[in-house]
Amino acid sequence: MAHRRRHQHEDETVVFELVDTASEPPRDATGPDGPVGEDVADAAGPGEAPADARRSSRRRTVPRWALVAGALGIVGVLFTGARLHSQHLEAQRVAAPGGLLPMSTAPASLWSAPADVGSTLLAWDDLALVVGDGVRALDPATGEVRWQADLGTATQCGDPERAGEERWSDQLVCLAGEADAREVVVLDRDGEVVAQRSVDADPTDLAATVFGDLLVSATRLGEPVPVEKLDEVQVAALTGEIDGLASRLRPRDVRVVFEDARSGEVVEETVLEAGGDLTACVVVNDGLDSIEVEPDRLDVSQGPATIRVSGCGVGGTFGLDGRPFEGGEVQEVRPLGDGKVVLTGSQGRSTVVDAAGETLWDPDGTILEPMASDGTADATTLVSKPGSVINGALRAFDSDREPLWSSGDGVWQVLVQTAGTAVVVRSPDVVGIDLTTGDELWTTESPEDGFIDAAYTDGTHAIVRILRYRESESDDPSTPWGSDVTATLVAWDLADGSRAWSVRLTDGYGDAPLAIDGSLVVKQEGTVSRLG
Repeated sequence: MAHRRRHQHEDETVVFELVDTASEPPRDATGPDGPVGEDVADAAGPGEAPADARRSSRRRTVPRWALVAGALGIVGVLFTGARLHSQHLEAQRVAAPGGLLPMSTAPASLWSAPADVGSTLLAWDDLALVVGDGVRALDPATGEVRWQADLGTATQCGDPERAGEERWSDQLVCLAGEADAREVVVLDRDGEVVAQRSVDADPTDLAATVFGDLLVSATRLGEPVPVEKLDEVQVAALTGEIDGLASRLRPRDVRVVFEDARSGEVVEETVLEAGGDLTACVVVNDGLDSIEVEPDRLDVSQGPATIRVSGCGVGGTFGLDGRPFEGGEVQEVRPLGDGKVVLTGSQGRSTVVDAAGETLWDPDGTILEPMASDGTADATTLVSKPGSVINGALRAFDSDREPLWSSGDGVWQVLVQTAGTAVVVRSPDVVGIDLTTGDELWTTESPEDGFIDAAYTDGTHAIVRILRYRESESDDPSTPWGSDVTATLVAWDLADGSRAWSVRLTDGYGDAPLAIDGSLVVKQEGTVSRLG
């Protein structure tokens, strides 16, 4: 058995002495003068134990500087671990929708580059794309031009980030050229053209868009049916019904074709039968003073994981593979990874299904996806009871879909969700909610004369864009709102809801800023810039 004694010497050397009280030294051990054992014992004088046997303790000295260095090493390891953890959280945040680098004070323009008024701003992984007469790829942090592809006029490119498919991140598919000479152009990560082909379609009937690596076109079938001039059509303000139109308008069916953008091979083809709601057939300008009927109107738009074809008398929602959702009931599809998706129907009921379409979870409500997250939104899922988003219950579930808590106050929208807080719209207020308990942390009034159309987070703030519309006095019908559209960025502290800062953007008509690799990039008044 060993006893431990600690001695402090005057020379500030710390000595640890281990005293072995065993009755005899271990055999085959080796000491400074040779083996320690029977041979050593025999060499001792009569009745006298060998010196090493009498005192078999081993003394080790540790200088003070070594202890200090060890302590500093531990501190260094802890500091390095904390720094790595912080870097991990930051990387997780900037990779999430709306995730930003720290933005504790009112942002100013860090760089600015020209952008045509008609161009659009897109995010492609860590690149900011300015798409107009071609594509210009900018570094979102510095504004440096990474590459430029001159593709001609009216260039339109898919949005791989929103599409949510990993296989689309290596190449960008664009549709370029005028209506009678359109081409599909495929660019690689360096902006080099790797594939190009002409689009064979009637330019008068084609409504097309690129969606990841698919080209989607919608075409009316049959001959156009003349429509008599309708001078007295009225649009009911509440129901949206159009009196007298159904008896005089017969919109045509629509063929929707999904092609492989590179080869032109047809992936899926569907015919949408026309009929039903005709509100999309009528364009009303300046109140009811100017009414136009567009029986062949068609629009093809994309969501996070859907294509929506809509127009006069027709409507349909399609998945990533081009297959239509039965009955057109699915209004939104959100990919979760591993082939799992959230399907939300027209009545606001969500289900989680696997790649084969089998239902994995039916939460009996609408799964609320946050507009912005710090990368931890999957840990807690918020569900609102369908049809009761204002007055119904709000429920929270953990990552195993086990219930956490329930609140009797309904939520309209989740703006920001972080590890511990959700910032939601609970009409008429914006509310911070503790995700662990469901308790209300703070409340701030939502804008009375505007609405929130975008949200972001830097981990400590909820940052939103507020649009305000006021009736314009302009006589120009092409700009009915004139200069009375304003956009303001407002940051609320996640902890207490206090306003950290606000800044007015110069162009209320511009699209919402994009969070690209942690940078907030905005296009306005003929420029694209980073705010920070």
